[in-house]
Amino acid sequence: MGVRRNPQGPLQHALLMQIADTVFWTRTMPPRVEALSTDEDYTLEMGDRSDLLAARKIKTSEWGWIIMERNRNAEDGKLDMRLWPNDFVPGHNAKLPSQDSISQRGISQ
Repeated sequence: MGVRRNPQGPLQHALLMQIADTVFWTRTMPPRVEALSTDEDYTLEMGDRSDLLAARKIKTSEWGWIIMERNRNAEDGKLDMRLWPNDFVPGHNAKLPSQDSISQRGISQ
């Protein structure tokens, strides 16, 4: 296969598959991002997306997956960014991990 994986890239947790001559990335399998008391409560606004929030709050858009994983099956049952990352509902709350809490979780860029 002539495809190389970037260990810091957005597909770092994806599996690479080959069927006949076709090479493709399968579904990503990122590590779980558990809750910490330092996570910020954030009220979603029109136009918010995980990559834009990550760029604004964590200082890199490549960590949008961390926001999606942190909000998997959110407590209120109304938001599941893991399944619908571009369907954020304005007015709903989301949890945003800080840059410090990301390093405490052992996630590196």
